[in-house]
Amino acid sequence: MRSVEMINADIKELRDTKIDGITKDISDGYHTFGECYAHRAVLTAALFRHIPFTWKSKHHYDEENNPMFDGMFIVGVTTPDGCATYHYNLDKWDMFKIPEIANAPKFDGHTPDDVINRIVKYFARGVLTYDNDELMKLEPHLQDVCECMSIEEQDIYIHTWIK
Repeated sequence: MRSVEMINADIKELRDTKIDGITKDISDGYHTFGECYAHRAVLTAALFRHIPFTWKSKHHYDEENNPMFDGMFIVGVTTPDGCATYHYNLDKWDMFKIPEIANAPKFDGHTPDDVINRIVKYFARGVLTYDNDELMKLEPHLQDVCECMSIEEQDIYIHTWIK
């Protein structure tokens, strides 16, 4: 039997060859990668449309030294513990009905596990608005997002979600 590491190496090799569509058809017997990523995009777009402090950008924070991946953009939600982000192909851009900012906030080093933990902790709060004390905890994380907006956009962006 082949090891997980060997299978992952094969998948990476297939992906790196850029043979169009080949990895999206790999399946666990229930769903293909393509199906799982399509579901992830739809669910993220739906969720992010209805929660505060989400954003999307076609550029990373430090675009000169860390350019956006070819044909992709980034979406994120700002939580009291930092941002949780995902990258998607540009063909999904219009699916995300959330504010566009010029550049994504500075990357804080979050891992996939951090993203899950931040989102789980965020929803454990049980409410989708913030009081002023909670907003103060968010403030350092919101600064990067708001830097990319006009004063009017900042006012709408922040005050929509305050109790």
